[in-house]
This record gives sequence, C-alpha cells and structure tokens, in this order.
Amino acid sequence: MADKKKNEKPEVKTPETPEEKEKKPKKEKEEMVEIQLFYDGRRYKDDVDVCINGRHWLIQRGKKVKVPKSVAEVIDNADKQKGFANDVAQNLADDYRDRVEKNFQG
Repeated sequence: MADKKKNEKPEVKTPETPEEKEKKPKKEKEEMVEIQLFYDGRRYKDDVDVCINGRHWLIQRGKKVKVPKSVAEVIDNADKQKGFANDVAQNLADDYRDRVEKNFQG
C-alpha cells in the first residue's frame, strides 16, 4: 500500500481558460462603512492592523476611513473585549484591596 503512494505522480493543475473563469461565481463586494478610530497623540497614536483570513488592513487613527463591514466589526469586538478585560482587572484589584484592608483591621 505504501509502494503505491510512492509511485503515484502528483496531480498537476492546468491553468484555467477564460471560459472557466467566467463560470466561477464572482465574489460579492462587501459593504463598506466609514469609521474613525480614537487618536490622542500618546497612547492611542499608532495605526491599527486588522487581519481577516490572510487579508490585511492598516487603519490610520484620527481620520475617517472606509473599510469593509467585517473590519469594522473586528475592531468593535476588540474594543468590547478590552473593556471587559479592564472591568475584570478592576474587580480583581478591588477584591484584593478589600481582603488586604480586612486583614489589617482584623
């Protein structure tokens, strides 16, 4: 069984003819939306790199730009996750502070 695989020739793909290319369904262009990312000149000054399925977008902060809807969604989800992570970190810090204060009082 292993011998058969060694002797098999790899399948070679032939280039597509113009007729075959026309038969393929064309990719629909995704809806574009306008966004503007926060810019403060300090912490939020760098451009934002977004990668979806191997495609990259570098989005400049502080300027209105049009991007595919999926890119805007990725940025929105990332912002929500940052907010959630900050809330969790703050709650943990508050709990720790309360425990430390309780130990010093007791």
